[in-house]
Amino acid sequence: MKKILITALVLAGFSATAQVKVGANPTTLATDANFQVEATDGTQFFINKPNGNVGIGTTTPDTKLHLFNGNVASNFVTLGGTQRVADGLNKLLIFNHGYWTGNREVASIGVLTSSSAGGSGTGLGNLVFNTGTSGDGDGGSTSTERMRIDQGGNVGIGTLLPTSKLQVVGLPVHASNAAAITAGLTAGAFYHAGDGIVRVVF
Repeated sequence: MKKILITALVLAGFSATAQVKVGANPTTLATDANFQVEATDGTQFFINKPNGNVGIGTTTPDTKLHLFNGNVASNFVTLGGTQRVADGLNKLLIFNHGYWTGNREVASIGVLTSSSAGGSGTGLGNLVFNTGTSGDGDGGSTSTERMRIDQGGNVGIGTLLPTSKLQVVGLPVHASNAAAITAGLTAGAFYHAGDGIVRVVF
């Protein structure tokens, strides 16, 4: 299957007649044809030639990668393996954008893995959300962590170590509701007056 997949991705970029090898038996593809592999159980891998969309389980992929399993609840993507993943941030989705080259990260979602005993023991996973800008022109990305959900389900905004179900660090400080509005906050925004009491702009 790996050989088929690699060959398919290469063929998607060419319009000439090509060959796909399954073992030692080559099969000739028609010019400008879609590429399709179907298992005996009906499972399909499909590349739409006109737009390059890839479908797994569907022959009508709507996006660059379209996974479909019918009217069945299922797991679509599994990452990691049977062995311990090295400690560190593993980015699952990276969104790039830029004025010139378009290859600067502006947001990402990842899993920060660690272990309870410095390389052994219980594996820990934090879901991490990064956002930022791509920089001016070809400047570097400012994408950095803004929120995380830790292994215990605590949500932290502005903190890497949330100690309660929701912890927000960095709320603006204003003396009053009027002062908060003057500073640019709008209805529904949170602030405090330096006394530890969270207030909502109205």
